[in-house]
Amino acid sequence: MAERITVIMANWCGASYLAAAIASLRRQTVSDWRLIISDDGSDDDSVAIAQDFAQQDPRIEVLTADTSSGPATARNRALERAKGEWVAILDSDDLMHPERLERMLEGADALGADVIADDMVFFGTVPGSGGRTLLEPMSLVAPLEITAKLWVEAAAPETELPPLGYLKPMIRRSILDDLRYDPDLRIGEDFDFVLRLLLKGAKFCVLPDPMYLYRRHNASISHRLSSAAIGAMIRAQQRLSEGLDPAVAVQLAARHRGLQKMAEFEALVTHLKARQFPAATMTLARRPSLALEVLRSLAERRKGNEAIGPERRAVQVSLGIGEAVEGLIDENANVSVAERLHISVPRPVAPGAMWASPPAKMAAKLSALSEANDVIPEALDGAGAWARWLLPQWAQEQA
Repeated sequence: MAERITVIMANWCGASYLAAAIASLRRQTVSDWRLIISDDGSDDDSVAIAQDFAQQDPRIEVLTADTSSGPATARNRALERAKGEWVAILDSDDLMHPERLERMLEGADALGADVIADDMVFFGTVPGSGGRTLLEPMSLVAPLEITAKLWVEAAAPETELPPLGYLKPMIRRSILDDLRYDPDLRIGEDFDFVLRLLLKGAKFCVLPDPMYLYRRHNASISHRLSSAAIGAMIRAQQRLSEGLDPAVAVQLAARHRGLQKMAEFEALVTHLKARQFPAATMTLARRPSLALEVLRSLAERRKGNEAIGPERRAVQVSLGIGEAVEGLIDENANVSVAERLHISVPRPVAPGAMWASPPAKMAAKLSALSEANDVIPEALDGAGAWARWLLPQWAQEQA
């Protein structure tokens, strides 16, 4: 009998984080899953680590490739072997809350969704990675249905919406049929894949619950958008341009203009690096605003290189619905604590129901605290025990 959830994990040289990602799946409250790790020609210890886990757990399967073909091709290999009722996406450098899959299943059933996702807590080794969630600007307290129009609007330039294409969905396999990731896309493959699902009528709901921990590190953000990558994104979008709802078409046109601007920016940077100043001048003459983009990019890079965080310190944090309980924290514990804090957390609600307050605010606060300090969490109640897993430091230590 097939598992209920097939989790697909594309991996390329993720040895540093792979074990923690797999451990976060193995501690899920739902046990009826199968993990397919599709390695994309890694030359580090990734395959050995994955195969070691596969020997320990028969629910884990490892697929290998001799060369790297990109995340889309790696995921497609895994999709071909998926047999579960649902297909969930987990990247090899990310983490999940232990109740994530269970709550997403319950939320999908309650909402009648074909695709379901949750909020993402940002963390990582890059300065400024943490302290926020993807959906925090939306202040969600209840599930939100994502339409094709909203999905594209969130990817258009100068939008106030968060980039929804980062979401890691769980998808009802029956709605997939023969739909697969576009192998020509090295960047933006998730956006294109989900958009095609929406255009074929899939119902997509996102929960306010912040249960996916998204890691940012040097390897994950070091690559720039090449002209070839942007060209592939433009071609993929052009293939979707016929017979669209007018509202979606308008948003896609805005995204197309943004992609064209990105392509010109990358061309300008290439000309400047190669000291091809006449070509750079011609590019700036066509679009003078790119000069400000270059200066902004240089300033952000300089700021990132110079950023040195304050010295980490140990902080004892009590988490719960109510106030801190006197005597709960052992004052005689053999640890030097610089500060003791209490953070009030909202009570988790049934998946699909309304939260009393946006859980993203609490998750962002915990992420910021974990980024700057060595946090020692203490759960005051069930809500505190649930929220403790939103501390990236704590979640990693449990691997």
